[in-house]
Amino acid sequence: MLTGIFGYQFLPSSSWVSSTSLLGHGVGLACAGTSLWVIRRGGNGLPSGAAKVCAAFTFLLIIYFMGRTAIVISLAVILALVAGRNVELPFTISERASEKGCKSGVYVENLPFMFDSFCRISKVQWNTLSAGDHVIIEGYGTSLGIFASSLRKSD
Repeated sequence: MLTGIFGYQFLPSSSWVSSTSLLGHGVGLACAGTSLWVIRRGGNGLPSGAAKVCAAFTFLLIIYFMGRTAIVISLAVILALVAGRNVELPFTISERASEKGCKSGVYVENLPFMFDSFCRISKVQWNTLSAGDHVIIEGYGTSLGIFASSLRKSD
């Protein structure tokens, strides 16, 4: 998430996300399981009451996604920073984005939440894009992921 805060959009490659999916789920479950163990040991066991159970479940779900994202995204980001160069990666657009934080951008398929969009596309180019289009996104990184800087339609 720090990459987005500093204005750099990081996109992991689709192949990296799919190849680390099992590991990511395992780490996410391990993080949630550890948190559940800490909750149980930290006092009165599991919370009682519907609101407390719902809050605990939400907390565990957040911990799961943080653990999963840490393994899938962090490794790719670190490698991009250490061994990066100018790289082009193929993506498929799932939909165009026109929101407050991303006026002219696109969402790409098969990437994790918060790491699935590319913004700052010129309005002229953005108007030519639609769902299902194959694009090449260029940026600094490795074959595992890039700090995206430009986009063009694939031939």
